[in-house]
Amino acid sequence: MESSVHPVFWIEKLSQPLNEKLPFIESLGLPVFIKGRECDSLMDLADRGFTHVFRVAGDDLEAVDHFGEWIEEWRRYPDRLIALSKKSSDTRGFGFLKRLEASLLGENSYKNMVSPYTVYPLSAMVGWRQRSDYPLVEAPLLIHLLWKGVEGQAIEIFAADPMPKVKSLSHKFWYYIYDFLILGLSNIQNNNAPKRAAFACGLGAFIACSPFYGLQTLAIFFSCYLLRLSFPIAFLGSQVSLPPIYSVVVPLELIVGWWVLGVPIRWEGNWLSMAQEHFSAWFVGSLIIGFLLSVIIGLSWYRFQMSFIRAMQKHRQS
Repeated sequence: MESSVHPVFWIEKLSQPLNEKLPFIESLGLPVFIKGRECDSLMDLADRGFTHVFRVAGDDLEAVDHFGEWIEEWRRYPDRLIALSKKSSDTRGFGFLKRLEASLLGENSYKNMVSPYTVYPLSAMVGWRQRSDYPLVEAPLLIHLLWKGVEGQAIEIFAADPMPKVKSLSHKFWYYIYDFLILGLSNIQNNNAPKRAAFACGLGAFIACSPFYGLQTLAIFFSCYLLRLSFPIAFLGSQVSLPPIYSVVVPLELIVGWWVLGVPIRWEGNWLSMAQEHFSAWFVGSLIIGFLLSVIIGLSWYRFQMSFIRAMQKHRQS
């Protein structure tokens, strides 16, 4: 570890359980600052010459026992965000949804990094201002650092309560909105799978062009589950089924279907009603138009993601 790297523990609230664990935290060899005593904000630590902050915003004693492992992992990767992420011991009920989510998004997705125990590089936090209270503060900060090109990883620990305590229904709503943004950004930033991401986006567009309106999102979900693709990116590609766009796509599919089947083109009534009456032509046309749109949208996503990755690499180098 370079001598120019100066980490510090920053405890946002010294509760009674944390106060009892304070001697153990101090024995780990890093300075310990408490909010309201030595400093008032994360950026105050940068003014004091610290380069990395181990932010402690919870009082889970089981998490505190893993602080040594947390520090060691950070010493191996000092340029990363490294979070202690809770893992539920309950395999019933919502446990199935958690396993399904892991299969779609990956166990090491950035969603697992929305944690009250995260080490942050202070140099990448320039320009960030805290605008909300815990538990929502981690998500906006994580989004800010993702835009900065900072990589991250989560260390999963066993705990009974995997979710932060949400104060109200509105907080819960914004918590999941932030989750969706984080997942989207992390998938864009993942330079190991731009082709798979492009395939997911194209697949979403292809399914959205199918005549089975109302079942498309469900079909996309299970396709991503079976193929281990990113559901957020596939869902983004499926937005070709929005009414303004779909009102153009359906007539094109119907015209192409008539042309392929050798049926005379008929211009009467509502396009959607005509498509339902001539379902075979609509279905054939949807395969062709859906394939063409999926190729165009998939290639467009690939070019966008590669441009984003190159921009992030230039940012890191500078």
